[in-house]
This record gives sequence, C-alpha cells and structure tokens, in this order.
Amino acid sequence: MTKLHSQEVIGNALCKTAEKWLMDRNNIITNLPFVVGIKGDEITLKFNRMGLFSYKDVFTVELGLIGRDFIEYKLKAKASLLEIMFSLSQSAKDCSIKVMLKYVGEKEWIVGKALPIIGDGIAKTIKDQIKEEQNSPFTGIDFGNLDLGKISDVSKILLKSKLEKSESVNISPNLAVYLENQFIDLAKYPVVYISGLGEGISFRVLMLNGEFKGVYINDGNAEIRDETALNNVKGQFKVNVYVYLTAVNKKRLEEQK
Repeated sequence: MTKLHSQEVIGNALCKTAEKWLMDRNNIITNLPFVVGIKGDEITLKFNRMGLFSYKDVFTVELGLIGRDFIEYKLKAKASLLEIMFSLSQSAKDCSIKVMLKYVGEKEWIVGKALPIIGDGIAKTIKDQIKEEQNSPFTGIDFGNLDLGKISDVSKILLKSKLEKSESVNISPNLAVYLENQFIDLAKYPVVYISGLGEGISFRVLMLNGEFKGVYINDGNAEIRDETALNNVKGQFKVNVYVYLTAVNKKRLEEQK
C-alpha cells in the first residue's frame, strides 16, 4: 500500500543555500525522526502506533533522482520503500521548498501515521538552517547556552561547520577515551562537535578550547547531560566529527585550497 504526505517551507534566502545543505546525506539522516541506529549507508528506523504496535527495519539510504531544483532520497528495506523528495522554487525574495514523502509497503498503517511527523521534523530543520544562514553572524553563537538536545541548537553549530571526518567505529573501552583522542588530533580547532548514533543510543558532544561545553546522550529511556556518563558508553557507532569554522580557520582553509 502507498501513503503520501507533503508540506511547504518558505524562507527568505537563495535556494542554492538550502540545496547545498539538502545534498549532504548526513544532514538528512541525522535530523530524521525515528532513527535508532546508523551503520554506513544503512539506518534503522522504528515506528510506533498507539503504544501497542511497532515496526522496526533496516533501510539502505540512496540518493535518487537529482534534477533542476529537485532532490530525492530513497530509503529501501526488504518490504518497504520510503522516499523523501525536495522541490525548490526561487522567487524574487524567497525560496519555497516542498517536502514530499512517499511510503510503499505492507506497514503503511503504521508508517503512514508517522509521515507528517517526519515532514514536520525535516521542514523545521530546513527553516532553522535558512534562518541561521540569513540572520546569524559568522561567529555569533553563544556556545555556553546551547542545548545539544535541541535540533535547532545543533543546527546552529552545523551550519557554520565543516565535516572533518565520518566513520563507523567500535568505541572501546569507552566514549570518554575515544573523544579524548579525537580532540587531541583536532586541537588546532577551538570548537569541535562530535555526534554518534548506535543501536538504540546516540550522543552529541561539544568542546570549546579543549573543555566540554555540552554533552547529550539519549539511550532511548533517558536524556543525559552529565559528562561522567561518557565513561559508560561503548559499542558500534556511526560517528561524525565537525569543526566550527571561525573567521580565522575559515581563512586558513581557503588559503590551503
């Protein structure tokens, strides 16, 4: 069976700005509701309905059709297909982005009810990205007051950051040791943001000048913001490492090109 959903986002920006963000697969995957695990090009989605019924499956993420002002992602499972499509239209002042979702599969009665939630989550993130691009100065983030549990705050960091590394890694003996090694390697950057997604658990960590400025861990049962909890996290994770581009290191990177 097939279920469709669509909605529109309008932002005071150039569509090229939004298109660049949408073309990064990591931006879509890491901001997608119902994701409980990532491993390479595969993500695990878990849907619930009425607290009684659930559907959990592994989807392979593929970049589908790409045309003029159109981007498509295909999430394929054994008996399910979830398509996420973006249609962009530029006016004199605004960029209109139509977010379209299509699910085909035997679990339509569960996943169909989740499509508006997925659409809302994606639309809100896009809107936040456009707003930050237009209104925030390059170094205008108050890192001390960010909540890494909020997608809107995380987006403020990612908007002005460069993806330094993305890897699937078995974190051992614990996350604290892994992060320490990462921060040593990236000491030249004053701001480092690292996110990870494993089976049923995710984490986000922000470092400013070698000190923790934010920790967020979600194990499916609780949201934890205590850095001592990093000692209890280990296992297989898909990890993305970002460095925040201040005016100084942005110029350095441009000179190296």
